[in-house]
Amino acid sequence: MADEIGVGIDAETRSELQSLLMKVQKGPGRPMAGSRRRYVERWQKRIRSEFNSIMNIYHSERLPKLQEARVAAIHQEQQQLQLEQSQQFYQTQVLETMKEDASAGLRLVNRLLPEHLPPGAYDILRARALALATEEERLEKMEEVGKELEQRQRKLTIERLEREAKEPTLEERQRALHGEVLDFIATLEALDWATAYDVAEDWVKEKQAEGLDVKAIIVILKKYLRAKNLKESEERAARKRQITWQEEQKQISREKELREERKVGLEARRLAITEE
Repeated sequence: MADEIGVGIDAETRSELQSLLMKVQKGPGRPMAGSRRRYVERWQKRIRSEFNSIMNIYHSERLPKLQEARVAAIHQEQQQLQLEQSQQFYQTQVLETMKEDASAGLRLVNRLLPEHLPPGAYDILRARALALATEEERLEKMEEVGKELEQRQRKLTIERLEREAKEPTLEERQRALHGEVLDFIATLEALDWATAYDVAEDWVKEKQAEGLDVKAIIVILKKYLRAKNLKESEERAARKRQITWQEEQKQISREKELREERKVGLEARRLAITEE
């Protein structure tokens, strides 16, 4: 019954054929009067007529619709594949450009539209290009950007497939929260304590708004932030013993600028993830 593109049989035709099969399996029964042979012949004729009627309707009305829907689905899949290939090409071009020159990479991103890149990649690339404006940071961060984009793309693909298969229950999301908080803490490493505290507070509020129990992750984040604050305090004390007051003021000013830039970058990435 299947045609060349594999549309198969629609549910209505399948149901009608199953009903007809049940009649055949049941048999013609016994005639009330007259010749049994003629009675059986008339029954067989009715069965053939009903089968031909079902198949005529299937081939003339239902099969063309199934074929049309299947062709449309195949066309849509091809368009989606072409889009993903195009997005991957632009992402590779941006990454290769940023490896050579962060400013040129930023200019290239600004010429693109969000839909030219994989989901979530535009904001991440743009924020990172801004953060890599200097040669020193460009050398340190470029490899990290590529890995982050690859991980983000993998995560988005997995999340999309999971959403298509089954929406996770609140209980499943609650169980996954412990792993999420560990991944989230890793993103706080690049921030200073004050910025990390604000970002963590916003993140906890978002999880709470989703109906999740945040008591355990609050305890984990408090311990992490307390340790981070202590570490930064020790680092500041060590730097203070090594540099003059004027140099320290310049360093503090520079750290503040970097903190704001990194906060903008992380906020852009967080908004992109939230929108998805």
